[in-house]
Amino acid sequence: MALTLAIALNPALAPIPAQAQQTAAPAPAPTAQTTKPAVKATPQLRMELNSLKTVGQNCRVGFVIRNDMGAPISHLMFELVLFDRRERIIQLLVIDAGRLPRAKTRVRQFDLRGLPCDDIGRALLNDITKCGKPPLNALKCLDATAVSSRTGVPFEL
Repeated sequence: MALTLAIALNPALAPIPAQAQQTAAPAPAPTAQTTKPAVKATPQLRMELNSLKTVGQNCRVGFVIRNDMGAPISHLMFELVLFDRRERIIQLLVIDAGRLPRAKTRVRQFDLRGLPCDDIGRALLNDITKCGKPPLNALKCLDATAVSSRTGVPFEL
């Protein structure tokens, strides 16, 4: 009786008849005006300090580099600055990473002679000195670079 009274006072509360439920029109298909445009991927050069391994009196440094710049990089070179645990500069190096095809990941390793890995407290990507041919250049690559580290040593821009 209470439901009947509520429906009488407010007809909007009445159940929808089964026939009306079945004949409801389907939702309109999306049109070009209602769909969102595709988002263009942002160019990126990803550099990861992946490993530091003591080999004799040397430190073997491993980088994983991914070219998502939208074009091949014919020659990549970058400056790397290493700091000790007291924030003093140990070395400034120019790393020649070579050629990086478009949408390709590469691993690059090099040995730091006479430098134990435990002495390294932080690494800094100081600059990109070479990054292929136009439309790429060193500044565009540096602006699009993202760095990370899988070691206990921070790697920063």
